[in-house]
Amino acid sequence: MFSLFWRLIRFGTLAAGLAAGVWVLNRRLRNLAPRLIDWDNARRIALRIAQRDYIWVDWSFDYRSLVAQAQQAVASYVNERLPRDLDTVYVYDRAEWLDVNINNFRWLLEPLERLNQQSIQTGAFGARLVAAGGQFVLTNQMGLLLGYLARRVLGQYDLALLGKSPVSTGKLYFVEPNIVMAQQQLRVDGYQFRQWIALHETTHAYEFEAHPWLRDYMNELLSRYLESLSSYLTGRAHEGGNLLTRFVASVSTSQHLLELVMTQEQRALFRQLQAVMSLIEGYSNHVMNQVGQSILPDYQRIRQRFEQRTKQRTLVEQIFSRLTGLEVKRQQYEQGQRFVDEVVRQRGLDFMHRVWAGPASLPTLDEIRNPGAWIRRMETAQGEAQP
Repeated sequence: MFSLFWRLIRFGTLAAGLAAGVWVLNRRLRNLAPRLIDWDNARRIALRIAQRDYIWVDWSFDYRSLVAQAQQAVASYVNERLPRDLDTVYVYDRAEWLDVNINNFRWLLEPLERLNQQSIQTGAFGARLVAAGGQFVLTNQMGLLLGYLARRVLGQYDLALLGKSPVSTGKLYFVEPNIVMAQQQLRVDGYQFRQWIALHETTHAYEFEAHPWLRDYMNELLSRYLESLSSYLTGRAHEGGNLLTRFVASVSTSQHLLELVMTQEQRALFRQLQAVMSLIEGYSNHVMNQVGQSILPDYQRIRQRFEQRTKQRTLVEQIFSRLTGLEVKRQQYEQGQRFVDEVVRQRGLDFMHRVWAGPASLPTLDEIRNPGAWIRRMETAQGEAQP
């Protein structure tokens, strides 16, 4: 798992929709100023769902060694070395993983929290509505989402987007109780399974560590999204009309239910983010498939059993995935990998690496779905650049 970046986007959209839904309570709430989310309560809810599982066995796997091996294998395939080794590696239980990601969420949502407090003090519309009952709903939704993920996340590359200071390297997390449980369910070799997970997270690290501009680009998109959402919550920008108007206007054009409650600006940013995340996930899967087969004897067995496991979900899990937007994440993996595989098949890996030249070289969402269009654009740009 790369990060909780997409969860923030979906969660912010939910916050906007909720604010519009409780407007009738506005006049009664002028003196209330609760935070958007009760983080202590969200953590308690998440822990109850996650069912804390301490790392009490003396396992013999050295994740730093696994990451180092994966880094060497990836560097050999992509023909590019990182500026520095990936040595910021942590092994967590579920509660420790929750604490780290709750802190990340608190920081990411701080711009909205400041706006919430300022708006209540000035009697503005949006924040008082969220205060009406929004905190209860958002707190429980956040606790439910994080608790569910805490039971399923195996590894995570955490880039700390919108951090307080520049980040020289990301962090790699491994949730050992979940890895033990998954390995037993899949009935695969424990060492190879952990190497498989380390390889996946290492490929994500390569994308950002070797191309620092990518983090800045995603920070810019995220900042613009939060700014747009903030404007919506305070009632300063309703370019798409109210929630019902946007829903009716978007039904025939939106690709996902989440887009039905977005303004035009938010929808455009959402699709930009979806495109870059599809590329990130797809490139990671492509590299992982190529490298994994060369270093893991049981790679195909692990991959097939893991994919089968993700498809064998209960009805409750399927409903939860659709409500929270996790289904969008799975589509990103599939669309992004098809894009990368097809570009490499037609033009080779070196041509594919033009995507890392800068923001202008990133594929659009339409190009993700039509790799040939991106290939033609890159070839046209190359021809225009030559004298």
